[in-house]
Amino acid sequence: MSGVFNKSISPFGSGQTMKIDLKGNKYSDLSLSKNWKRNLKRSNRVETNICKVNSAEEIAGVYEDLSNIKGKSLFFSFEEISNLLHSFKDDIHVYGITSNSSKIHAIRGFIVYKDSATDIFAASDDFARKNYLSYALFWHQINKCKSLSLTNFDFNGVDPENNIGVYNFKKGTGAKLIKIIGEYECSNLGILSKPIFKLIKLIKNNS
Repeated sequence: MSGVFNKSISPFGSGQTMKIDLKGNKYSDLSLSKNWKRNLKRSNRVETNICKVNSAEEIAGVYEDLSNIKGKSLFFSFEEISNLLHSFKDDIHVYGITSNSSKIHAIRGFIVYKDSATDIFAASDDFARKNYLSYALFWHQINKCKSLSLTNFDFNGVDPENNIGVYNFKKGTGAKLIKIIGEYECSNLGILSKPIFKLIKLIKNNS
C-alpha cells in the first residue's frame, strides 16, 4: 500500500524565499536599504579583486573557514561542491574576492536555469566579515546576472526566525519575501514515520 504525502513535521527549510526582480532595472535602481548601501561603501575601503572560481578545493576552503567561525560543520562538503560543479558545468557561476594576498576571503555562487538565477554558495572568513566583502561580491554577482539578461534572482530560501543576520542581508537588497509550497513527506511506516523524519533532520543538521 502506497503512502500519502503530508506536510513535513520537521522541515529542513522555512518554506520562504526572497527574489529580486531584474527586469528593466539597473542594480543601482533596486531598493537597497540605507544600511546595505553603507556596508557596500565600507567594502570599498580595502583593495580587493573579484575572480571566477572553478575549484572545489577553493570553495571548500572558504566553507571550512566559516565552519571554524561558527564552531560547527553546517555547510557543503567537498564531495557535494564537486558534484554541483560537475553537474551544472557552465550553468553554475562562482566568484571569489581576494585582498592583496591570493587567499579567497569570500565566495558566492548562483545557478542559471532559463532566465533565472538561484543562489547556491555563500561563505566568508573573518577578514571578509570585518570588511563587509560579501556586499561587494554580491554587487558583482547581481550585475553578472544582468549581463546574462536574467530576469530574476532567487535567494534559495530564507529563515527570519533562526538566521536573522542572513535574512537582513537579503532583505536589504530590496528582495521580496515569497512563500513557497514547502516540504512534504511520504512513508509506509505509519506511526514510525514521525520519529524517523525527525531523526533524518537531526542527522542532516549535525553532519
